[in-house]
Order: sequence, then C-alpha cells, then structure tokens
Amino acid sequence: MGKSFTARLRRGALAATLLSVVSCGVASAAPLSEFAWSARPLLVFGAAWDAPDISAQRQALSDAADGLREREVLVLYVLPNRIVLDRAETTIAPVALRDAFGVDEGDFAVLLIGKDTGVKLRETTPVAPTRLFDLIDAMPMRRNEMRNRRRETRSRE
Repeated sequence: MGKSFTARLRRGALAATLLSVVSCGVASAAPLSEFAWSARPLLVFGAAWDAPDISAQRQALSDAADGLREREVLVLYVLPNRIVLDRAETTIAPVALRDAFGVDEGDFAVLLIGKDTGVKLRETTPVAPTRLFDLIDAMPMRRNEMRNRRRETRSRE
C-alpha cells in the first residue's frame, strides 16, 4: 500500500497543479495543493515536538496508524520552525500553513483537510482517532472509495 499511496500522492500533486493552471491560468499558491485529491492532510499545530498537546495527539495517532493509512490521512506536525511528516516530504514552510489557516505560532490546533483541500474539522484540543474516522467515513468521497474497494475485492474472488 505504501508505494501505491506515494504514487497517488505524486499523481495528485500533478493533477492539482494542472487543475490550478486550467481554472486560474496560473499555478495555485495554496500551501496544500500538492496533496489535493490524493491525501487527507491532518495538520497538528503546536509550540514544540514535546509539548503536552502535541505529545497526546502523537500518541493517539500512532495507536491508530492502520486506520489513518487506510483513509489516506497524511499527518503533518506544524512546529514553529519545521514540519514533521509521517509518510511524505514537503517543501511547505510552517509560516505558510499558519497564515493560510489562521493559527498563531505556538497555538495548538488540529485541522483535518479533505482531498478537495477544504477544512473538514478544526479543534484546539487533541482529537480522538475515532472522531476523525467517523467524520472521514461519512464523507461522500470516502464512501465511494470504500464502495470501489469492495467491488475490487469481489472481482478478485
């Protein structure tokens, strides 16, 4: 699943760039456009890697790694001077994400971004993975993904 997910991330970045060029005439400056249509970024903003809120969120998410991977959630920890990713690389500057989503430096916030790059959830306290999963699983795009996966499984049998 790792190689397939990475390939979809690359294809999604290309598709987002092409979509931006076609719709606007110029490439989008939106900081998460590289993940559009290929991943659901989960932005976890905080003051430091070892801050209590960041640590609590990291622990909760590490316990739910399989569910995050299945739902194509890409976790980005946005710290004052760097971004820590769980499965990909990015050149996004932390200040670009803070500015784009209105999060002050040092503030804790969790934002779930949909594949369409819209904000689906915004919280100022750690979020339980089950809450994320329930929200994602209710999204029309995710329901379609699950339906397609079931069809693929049946067709292989």
